[in-house]
Parts: sequence; structure tokens; C-alpha cells
Amino acid sequence: MDKERIAFIDTARGIGILLVVFGHVVWGKNYPMTGADTISNYIYSFHMPLFFVLSGLCIKKSKVLGKDALKKMAKSYLVPYIVWTILYMTAFQTLAMFRGEPSVISCDRNIFAHAISICGVAPLWFLLALFIAETIVLTAKKLYFLGGGRERAACIILIIVSIGLSIWYEQLDDMNLLARNYLMGTLRIFPTTFFVLVGYGFKDRILKCTAWAIKRRIIVIFVLLLIQAAVCLTWNERIDVQLFSLANPWIYFVKSLNGTYIILLIAQLIHSKLLTFLGTKTKELMILHYPPFYYTVVLRILLGKIFSPNIAGAIIITVITISCCLFIDKIMSRLRIYNMAMGR
Repeated sequence: MDKERIAFIDTARGIGILLVVFGHVVWGKNYPMTGADTISNYIYSFHMPLFFVLSGLCIKKSKVLGKDALKKMAKSYLVPYIVWTILYMTAFQTLAMFRGEPSVISCDRNIFAHAISICGVAPLWFLLALFIAETIVLTAKKLYFLGGGRERAACIILIIVSIGLSIWYEQLDDMNLLARNYLMGTLRIFPTTFFVLVGYGFKDRILKCTAWAIKRRIIVIFVLLLIQAAVCLTWNERIDVQLFSLANPWIYFVKSLNGTYIILLIAQLIHSKLLTFLGTKTKELMILHYPPFYYTVVLRILLGKIFSPNIAGAIIITVITISCCLFIDKIMSRLRIYNMAMGR
């Protein structure tokens, strides 16, 4: 059962990282195909909550927040976050100088404000947010705030607080860019901690569905997909967890939890070595996929001349981007400094 659970979680991660890269490919003006906004909005409604829930599932009930655990988490999350943020900012600054654009090293530049605040640079913010959320959950566990059914009450409180803060945040007037980034990063702690707690607190219930008959799983997936489609088409809003932009927060939590559960059920039906392998490389792909993705701009132009932008072209770009990342990781993993930068 342990091996089955590991494969099932890694498969879900593999599906998740495919959605992340594909979502970035079709986002905004990156690949102007028909229906791009609807597709990216659908993916963004649950793809990051999926990873937080999966991280919660991987927290052992016996794990305690001690010196060793904190050190291990810092090595896995904080070290890559700091190192790659510096590398990203160096690359952005070099590119700006090459193009003759204003320096990105300025507090009035959004990317720099992200970097020096707890908001974080995309897509690296996920590492910092995960470190904070897991630390909070383990701290609450150590202080006996969790256990004995208290996880449910904690989740309800976190949802209510997150919704209230989201409504309040959307009504704020203009404020200093750096201050807003610090505020976004702080407020984001509540929903991200909620999703980690869902994975941790409801692990037994989530894993019980691995014993369901295949027919039952397929029926449940079909029903949930209908619900997700109806909700997403009715409330086709842009979600960005990084920026604490939840649109309609009530609907957001419905879409995020429903979408996450759909992927978890699908992952139990699929026995794919490729998806499982991609799941084991989630952190590497999350960190590396931005540069290769931008380098595919030439490919996007060529594909656009051959045929109008469509899903097939977006899938090709996604596959090439992921392949480039895996190749880079395989070559660079021979270097000790690279492995340290990846938190290995």
C-alpha cells in the first residue's frame, strides 16, 4: 500500500506540473489561441492548491518540528528559493541591460518588489510559501492545536479568515508597491496553510478512495468534472494565488478543492511511469521551466505562421519546454553546486 500511495501522489504531481507549464504557455499573450483565457483560468483555479494538498499528504503523522526537521525543510525549500531568486534577478537585469531597458533593481519595479518581499518571484514563490505553510502546520501539531478532530475546525477558521482578508484586500486603495508585495505575501499564508492542512488533516479520508472500485471512481470523476465545468464557466475569473488575487473567494475554494480532488482521483486510475517520473522532478521543473519557455518564442512564431495558435501547438511547446528542463537537470546534476542549489 505504501508503494501504491507514493506512486499515486507522484502521478498527481506529474499531472500538476504538466498543467503548470501548459498554463504558463497559454497564459495572456504568450500564445494567443482561441479559448486561452478560459483554459488558463480553469488551470489556475486549482493547480497550485493541488501541490499544497499533496505536500500535506506527505507530512507523516509522526513528524515533529525539531531542529533536524526545520533544517531539512530549509535545505529543500529556502536554499533553492534564495539561490534561484538571485539567479533569476541576475538574468532579468542582464536582459534589461541588453535591451537598453531600465534596471530591474529598483523598488518601483514589480519584479524587484516581488524578489525582496515574501511575495516571491514567479514561479519560485511556491517554495517559500510551502516552507511557511508546512512550518505553521507542524508548529500547530507540536503545540497540540491539531489532532483529535481539531483539523476540521482549523480548516474552517482558515477558510473564513482567507475569505474575509481577500474581500478586505480587494477594497484597498493604492499603496506603496513594496508594502503591497509584503502584504500579499503575508495574507497568502492563510489559504496556502489551509491547503497543506487539508492534505495533512484529511489524509486518511483522501487515501480511502484508493480502495474504491474503478467504476465508482470514474463516475465520481465525471460528476465532479461537470460541476467544475459549470462553476468555471459561470465564474470565469482570473486567479493568482501568488498575488493573493482570489477573485470571488467563496467560489475559489470550491473550484480549488473540487479540481484538486479530480486530479487525485484521476491519478489513482493512471499507472504511468512517465507521470510518476515527472512527479519526482516537480521542484526541478517548477524552477527551470521559465527560461526554456521564453526561449520557445521563436518556435511559437514559426508555429503561428504554419497554422493558427491552437491546443496542439501549445502541447508541442509544453513538451519541448519540459524536455529541455529534464535535459538541463540531467546534465547539471553532475555538479555538486547545482544539487545544492536544488536543495538535494
